[in-house]
Amino acid sequence: MLARYFWRKCDYPEWSQCEKSIDAIWIEATEVEAEKLIFPYLSPKLIKKSKDLSEKCFEVEKILGSPAKSFCFLISKDLTNIHPCHARYPFHQLWNGDSPFEKMQIVTLISLSDIAEIEIPE
Repeated sequence: MLARYFWRKCDYPEWSQCEKSIDAIWIEATEVEAEKLIFPYLSPKLIKKSKDLSEKCFEVEKILGSPAKSFCFLISKDLTNIHPCHARYPFHQLWNGDSPFEKMQIVTLISLSDIAEIEIPE
């Protein structure tokens, strides 16, 4: 799995409410990685959503000639919130140029617990 972006003090609208926002990490995974490392933490409804989004993403990437890790998730650093997202979600064009995502050095993750170790730049 790869971590490419972070969302400082994430206030993603579909997440459970918490007293204060927590940083979130954008994760990209292969199908095997998603099934093994992320799906055990998701409801059947969110697993289906993830597979549907991945299929749409993969078709677009295949046309563009650059198949990606098409299972994408926004995951809070404390691992209390995991949400499948479309692969294009972090890009500023979808946010009218005001994306809350910031680029970070790409980190390869072996497990979800590695997310807690990612340092968010000041």
